[in-house]
Amino acid sequence: VTCGSEVELESPPHAFTSAREALQGLMQSRPQCIVLTGESGSGKTECARLLRAYFGFYCEPRNDSLLPNKLRDAAVVLEAFGNALTSRNWNSSRFGSYSLAQFQMESRHSAPRLVGHRTTRFLLDRGRVTSRCTGERNFHIFYQCCGAAKHSVQASPGDGAECLQLDFFQSASSSKYISVSQIEEPRDVTAFRKTVAAMRELDFEVDVIRTIFDVVAAVLEIGNLVFAVPDGQQSSSYLKKTASCQSLCGLLGIAPAALEGCLCYRVQPGRVDQQTDVPINVTCAELRRDSFARFLFSRLFDIVVESVNNSTEADDDVDLTCGIFDFFGFE
Repeated sequence: VTCGSEVELESPPHAFTSAREALQGLMQSRPQCIVLTGESGSGKTECARLLRAYFGFYCEPRNDSLLPNKLRDAAVVLEAFGNALTSRNWNSSRFGSYSLAQFQMESRHSAPRLVGHRTTRFLLDRGRVTSRCTGERNFHIFYQCCGAAKHSVQASPGDGAECLQLDFFQSASSSKYISVSQIEEPRDVTAFRKTVAAMRELDFEVDVIRTIFDVVAAVLEIGNLVFAVPDGQQSSSYLKKTASCQSLCGLLGIAPAALEGCLCYRVQPGRVDQQTDVPINVTCAELRRDSFARFLFSRLFDIVVESVNNSTEADDDVDLTCGIFDFFGFE
């Protein structure tokens, strides 16, 4: 089916057909939205990529615009941090997204021009940070970083900056959250290089890239934290000051005592402006540890998405939008 054709061919549904119909609606000054849903592995992520490619081709940006390339790089980064291997799909999206393609109208008789793109995420599968089913993996970025560290890959973020230091992933790779045996060395190492290159193309500052990978390592190190029971105090726990604990505190810039206070005690409200720290047992401390890891990665993912948006979102006023509503696949 070609854009502008008045004849509908009897063929299976195609992403380009939906994109063309949405484009025709935009030319009539009507905002559009395309909803993608289906089982895991049914092709939603690829369909969303085709929709963006169609808009980038027919709604051609300015000649000097880097937007089409940035949209491809944005997909690389978001898939690294938000996709995972499942029993049905090697690259399954583990988050839902609402993408907003932004357009400007130049005339009523020509296609609108694509000027920006913004992504909003929802329903991140945070449980996958700390657990996974047999034969599945956590998010790609964990294995990319550990694979790169295992092979001493030196990826440079460019702009004359020093290479990224991945030494801390040597310890983090032993995290109980992931399985080192599942690192697909050639694929994950190559994907790591592509992820770093895409982040630079999206104007991520070098210091921001380093901080992002520090937090990824910190999430894995959280899985190495070990708790013990004080003598004669079964209802209490304390954090063992292992090498992983020291590494984690260095990555996050916090003191071991402060970390122990957060994980081994709960706050019991008292009178006004008063509270009491109540010790908790080892089982509860381990649950807090895993919850902390999930929350930290979720906040990191939000920052990555917002950093991508800062590079792809339109700077000027937007006349029309077309939403792409992508539910993550159900198993």
